[in-house]
This record gives sequence, C-alpha cells and structure tokens, in this order.
Amino acid sequence: MYMARPNFIDSEYFYYDESGNMRLRDGAPKEVRREFKLFIKAYADWQRTNEQGFEQPPLVCLEDIIEELPLVIRIEDIE
Repeated sequence: MYMARPNFIDSEYFYYDESGNMRLRDGAPKEVRREFKLFIKAYADWQRTNEQGFEQPPLVCLEDIIEELPLVIRIEDIE
C-alpha cells in the first residue's frame, strides 16, 4: 500500500503504545483526530481488501466451471 506520510505522525499527540499500536493522546486537535481516523480507516479497508480470499474457500468450484464450458475436452471423453 502506498500512502503519503500523514501529518499526524509528526504531531506531539501521536504515539505508539506498548503493543505497537498507533494512538493519539487526549486533547488532540480536531484536524489531527480527523486525519488519524481517515488513515486508520483507509489502512483497514486496504488490509481487508488484500486479505480477502487467502483463508477463504474459492467462490466458484473449478469443476462447476469445467462442466459449463462446452469447449473443454475431458480426458474421459477422448478414450
């Protein structure tokens, strides 16, 4: 994922907690909170999009596709 470096990272309100999670300190200005939330949402959307399908079964069974294609030659049809 490519994103420009967000300005909130340089803010005095931004820090990483003990677990390495990004956090904002209390009292962060509205614009810093807004940019932080947009960044976290964009990252979560990117992560969800790119993880989709890796641990999930395929949406279509290959055998179903082969049965629907009339131009497919099966080995059993040749013998």
